[in-house]
Amino acid sequence: MNVVLDTNVLVSAMRSEVGASFRVMELALQEAFTLHVSPPLFFEYEEILQRQTSLHSTEVSDFLAAFVEIIEKHEIYFLFRGVLPDDDDAMLLELAIKAQAVIVTHNVRHFAKAVDYGIVVMQPQEFLHQLQTRL
Repeated sequence: MNVVLDTNVLVSAMRSEVGASFRVMELALQEAFTLHVSPPLFFEYEEILQRQTSLHSTEVSDFLAAFVEIIEKHEIYFLFRGVLPDDDDAMLLELAIKAQAVIVTHNVRHFAKAVDYGIVVMQPQEFLHQLQTRL
């Protein structure tokens, strides 16, 4: 399964070892699915993890170094700006379209128009259920 993770899933996973977001991250690191990331998304991960978690910058760097080993990288061209209310969300949509990936986020309602592009958007708990049925 191809997946694009919204930054809010990473932040939730880093704040608590309990819950669906943490389990999604564990499975990502175990390569239970293919994780797709673009350079702008990767830099957003770094910035937000440093700003919104209690992790030290070296911990964020160490995590992202491990993360780089498991991701499939894509260039995006910001062609979908204006499609969604938030351009950061549009960046995820474009990446998901390119990778034919599911978007996993806590803000499903932000991606209401993703269905117009054939993209499935789900919360971490729902994603885990879908993944389990495929294993």
